[in-house]
Amino acid sequence: MNLSKKILSPFINPFTGPIFVITIILTVSMVFIIPKYTNANNKTQMEEKALELIDNLKKTRAYYTEKIISKIKGHENININFDHETNTKTIPLPATLLHDLSLLLPKNEIEIKMYSNYPFPNRENRVLKEHEKMTLSYLVNNPSEIYTQEISSNSTKKYKVAIADVFTDMSCVNCHNTRADTPKNNWKLGDVRGVIEVSMPYRNEFILTTQQTLIMVSILIFFILILAIHYNIISEKNEKQHKEAKETLESEVENRTQDLRNANKLLNQYKRAVDLSAIVSKTDKNGKITYVNDAFIKISKYTQEELIGENHNIVRHPDMPTSLFEEVWNTILSKQIWKGQIKNKDKEGKDYYVNTTIVPILNYENEIEEFLAIRLDITDVIISQIKAQKADEAKSTFLANMSHEIRTPLNAIIGFSDILCKSKSLDIHGVKQARIIQSSANSLLSIINDILDISKIESGNFDITIDNTDLYFISEHVIELFSKNAIEKNLKLIFNIDHRIPMCILTDGVRVRQVLSNLLSNAIKFTPQHGKVELNISLQSISDGKATINFEIKDTGIGIPDDKLDNVFRPFIQVDHKSTREFEGTGLGLSICSHIIEALGSKIGIKSSIGLGTSFFFDLTFDVCDDSIHTNKEYLHHLNFKVENTDNDLYHYIKRYLSIFGTININKSSSKDIYIFNYNKDHNLDDFRQLHKDNPILILFEYEEDLSKLILEDNEQALSLPFYASKVNDALQELQKKAVDSMPSINEDSLLESFNGNILVAEDNLANQELISYILESFGLNYNIKPNGKETLDEFISKPEAYDLVLMDINMPIMDGIEAFNAIREHEKQHALGTIPIIALTANAIKGDRERFLNIGMNEYLSKPVNTNELKFLFDKFLNKKEAMHSKPSLEESNLSKKEVVETFEIDIDKVISKLGVSKNIAIMIIEKFKKEIHKDLDELHSFIQDNDHENISAKAHYIKNSCLNLALDDICLNLQSLENSMDLSVNEINDCFNYIRKQLSSIKA
Repeated sequence: MNLSKKILSPFINPFTGPIFVITIILTVSMVFIIPKYTNANNKTQMEEKALELIDNLKKTRAYYTEKIISKIKGHENININFDHETNTKTIPLPATLLHDLSLLLPKNEIEIKMYSNYPFPNRENRVLKEHEKMTLSYLVNNPSEIYTQEISSNSTKKYKVAIADVFTDMSCVNCHNTRADTPKNNWKLGDVRGVIEVSMPYRNEFILTTQQTLIMVSILIFFILILAIHYNIISEKNEKQHKEAKETLESEVENRTQDLRNANKLLNQYKRAVDLSAIVSKTDKNGKITYVNDAFIKISKYTQEELIGENHNIVRHPDMPTSLFEEVWNTILSKQIWKGQIKNKDKEGKDYYVNTTIVPILNYENEIEEFLAIRLDITDVIISQIKAQKADEAKSTFLANMSHEIRTPLNAIIGFSDILCKSKSLDIHGVKQARIIQSSANSLLSIINDILDISKIESGNFDITIDNTDLYFISEHVIELFSKNAIEKNLKLIFNIDHRIPMCILTDGVRVRQVLSNLLSNAIKFTPQHGKVELNISLQSISDGKATINFEIKDTGIGIPDDKLDNVFRPFIQVDHKSTREFEGTGLGLSICSHIIEALGSKIGIKSSIGLGTSFFFDLTFDVCDDSIHTNKEYLHHLNFKVENTDNDLYHYIKRYLSIFGTININKSSSKDIYIFNYNKDHNLDDFRQLHKDNPILILFEYEEDLSKLILEDNEQALSLPFYASKVNDALQELQKKAVDSMPSINEDSLLESFNGNILVAEDNLANQELISYILESFGLNYNIKPNGKETLDEFISKPEAYDLVLMDINMPIMDGIEAFNAIREHEKQHALGTIPIIALTANAIKGDRERFLNIGMNEYLSKPVNTNELKFLFDKFLNKKEAMHSKPSLEESNLSKKEVVETFEIDIDKVISKLGVSKNIAIMIIEKFKKEIHKDLDELHSFIQDNDHENISAKAHYIKNSCLNLALDDICLNLQSLENSMDLSVNEINDCFNYIRKQLSSIKA
């Protein structure tokens, strides 16, 4: 907009605009119109000249024919022919004469040419040019017209003018018809015998006709007249404006003079008003007092004579820091106004407080002339604040002491009432009374906690402690805590958490839990039976190590009136304010929540409608932990779920959690599916059971009370609202356990699936090598195991067509899994090979690992310990199946008795079987292998610790952790994980960690 305005400004300007416009018009005329006129005039002149020349030639020919040919025609000794140059007594034909005459003209000036479609034999070899053919064709059809052409050749440009050569004389007709060599003998008057063409250099001279010249001069005169009229009008207008401006200026000067008089009068009044109401002083540029008013004298108790010429330090209090006055001087010397509170001391040593404004007074050159200080006496206000602060501190101390004194007996009441509730000696009436005591004590404890929190907030002692926080754990714990309350009121408690949220964030987890608990408690409290309460946590954005997360607590409760929305966060305020309140509480919860969220850098929003419900929401931005120890929960993976009815709320609430554990199939099914059934009166469970009696079934309920109405079958597990990840995971694990328990033992000839294929395995841990070999053998697969990435790469390069799948460990010596993977893909690319499926294996199942490995091009991902069911899922995806076969235990497996295992091993075999998805015999073999190797591995780790060799400590701890993962030794794995990051630990911490690991494993004998 500004650019276009700037471009158009010269044209809009009344002085320059007309000149610019006229200049553009004249320029256009010079560039386009005059050249057009000149070109046309040049062509006209060339045409006239050519036609004149042609006319003279035709006259010459006519004269020659009439006066000479006619007389000589009957002469016996003189011939008339075209070969007059070679034969004596021969004169040229009329056409030959014209041709000969044209040859006499200078070739670079004018060229005359005659040509025809009917040449005599002597001209039959003459070939017409393309433009000559066009000319001849046009004039034969239009004999009365002129044909012109511009012809460019090399660097010359010629203008050609041609007319039709028509028979106008009967003698010529007869001659042409009677000649022996005539190409045609039926000529008649008016026929076109050919073309006479004049060619001349193209003229490009400046030529205007008289009329055109008059037009251009007239236009120029017209524009000059317009300019004269325009500038005359502007001159008159400017003269008028100048006169008006002069009158306005004179009036303005008069008004300003009057305003100045009035302002001076007002200024004197203002000065008097300020002097009467404020403490005023002036100083020079060096800070020496030059003026004080009576109020200054009165409050300081100094006389005017004692103050003038002195520095303000005369009233400065020793409690005031020097840095404050340095700030004052820096501000006012930079020509800025300083405002603040100052504590002073009068002549008698008494303290007083003033609210001070110091203004630099500038002269016409914008330089500081002096400083003006205006002060207000706020001594009474400050003293009142000090007294209030002391009273508040006393109140907070009192509340803290009282809360401690009250909590002590309350804890005893709550503890013993809990014992009484569980006591078998009380009858029903006694248990009921004990529960009333317990509920009342808990209610009183909650009130005391709220009062203590609000007192901390008011006294400024409310602290926020930032630490590593698991938001999944906190939110699920809050949901678990309030599930019972929701179930008692038959409420639908819905929990939705975005699983893109980082596993570890930095915040005050205790305070976040407190906010969610308060808001969820209120939502449940104010929602009638069979209503709905939701806790929604979603990731808004994540970048540069920071995550912004949205929290929302919604209900379908009683709602809040519009006139009370602004007050809900004030302490001791409740929506239900009647003397006989239906809902209990202190009215402090929302106020505390508001203060916590503000302390975390955000603000709680609220939307509500009477009878429709309320929504509280806020966004918080967290730093994401840089903590590799923080791993994913050990959730199930690669399950298949079959959902036949998706048009219901229960499926909507659970589908995000099902997607964590596997794939949801809506339109297709298989024998491996877990069926999801939504329990309600419109669905017949008996028919569903009959159809899917061979499949595991997860039955979903809205209300927990409905669970008691149903007797579950062996292949069924029930789950009621609220749904959350760990709760769904537990239900699925229980369902899988039922399915495993109902299957025949592996020692019975059980039907196993097997696959075709050769597997290349990269794994450095011996225990894991043995485990993988057992699993691959059980699937009927051929395999080759290599201890590091380098050997794996060499094996693949030597036999790239031999393998169907690669299981690639990520952390290995010499060359890790990522390097080996990239090298394999590069080799495939260079040799135009197909891409072999490569599956990543890692014991560090950090959130986002799967996406990271898939993004670099790996085909799938498995976390250790490798579970047989998950591995089978991937074999289904990448390999072809063999026909079903019966697996029998090997002789070595058969010789191991269950009794020996139970008596010998302290490791939980059932846990190993569940974790790895293998048979009991394979689990025993893995444990035996572990027992043989572990003590040697621990000795090596201990030697590295003694040498303070952090690199080898980390590598060996990772190696041992891989073995312990297979045996479900989770606590030991966590300590080994810490040793992997030994650089972050002190020497004592490393030794404590190692001693704990060795102590735990000391009972395992080789």
